[in-house]
Amino acid sequence: MIETFIYIMLGAFIIFLANLYPILFLFVITFGSFRVLYKRTKKYREKETTTNKKPVVKNEPIDDYFILLNDYLEKYHYLNINETTRLERLNNKPISNLNQIIIYQSNERLADLDQLKRKDSRLYETIKTKLDHIVEVKRKQGTFCDENRNAIEDHLESSRAEYYYEKFSEMKNFINDDQSLTLLNQLLGNLNKLKIIEQNKTIKNTQLDKFYTSYLPMLNKIMINYQEFTLGYETVESTDLANKKILKTLKIANKALSNIIDSLAEKDYLDLSVDAKVFESLLQQDGLLEDNIFKKVK
Repeated sequence: MIETFIYIMLGAFIIFLANLYPILFLFVITFGSFRVLYKRTKKYREKETTTNKKPVVKNEPIDDYFILLNDYLEKYHYLNINETTRLERLNNKPISNLNQIIIYQSNERLADLDQLKRKDSRLYETIKTKLDHIVEVKRKQGTFCDENRNAIEDHLESSRAEYYYEKFSEMKNFINDDQSLTLLNQLLGNLNKLKIIEQNKTIKNTQLDKFYTSYLPMLNKIMINYQEFTLGYETVESTDLANKKILKTLKIANKALSNIIDSLAEKDYLDLSVDAKVFESLLQQDGLLEDNIFKKVK
């Protein structure tokens, strides 16, 4: 009853104010309505934003470990661990985990790297340390180091040509085919030429670098396989097939190496020609030549 009386009195007061100050009353009503509407709209928007808000996902850094290892093995084909052990990519395809890295021992498949972890933990740690080093060097320096070649240079104070000269010289003992032996001696002759050149100057040649880091290691591997094959299968037919294959391989290796040596010689000759022409031109400019003596030299 009291509440009803209060509401009636409040309504009467509002009507009284409306009659007394109609403009003020209209302003208060309008302002109040907009304020209520604004609060409700803001609250709705906040609620909608909270409801539809997607969880923030932090961009985790992508692990480039296998990407870098894959790039290394794609470039150098394999990685020597020691004299008998090496690793390669499974089927020479991109790798994304440890079981796609295959370990070979004495040219026999031993295990993938994941299996090796359980089979031979000591060898696994040795290999993993070497792989970690490759990745770390790439991350810091931005370039790969050929670990196969570096291993050679760490143990021998000799040029790369001298190293492979010694390697392939050892193989003369087990080649029983005269043509193949002749081609091997030709290869040794080409390597000896490079050895002499490297003793006198630093050679910067992309093709030669690739020949050292990729092709000669592959040829060395082929020759080792040939040696093991001829020792294991001593039938006339199998030996003839192996001899034909190694003969063709040595031919193309010699051809490629001869082309590289020719390109080095051509570059040196061009340098010599340019220097000679500059020398002649300077003498003529200073009036020291009455006659062009170089034209008399054919």
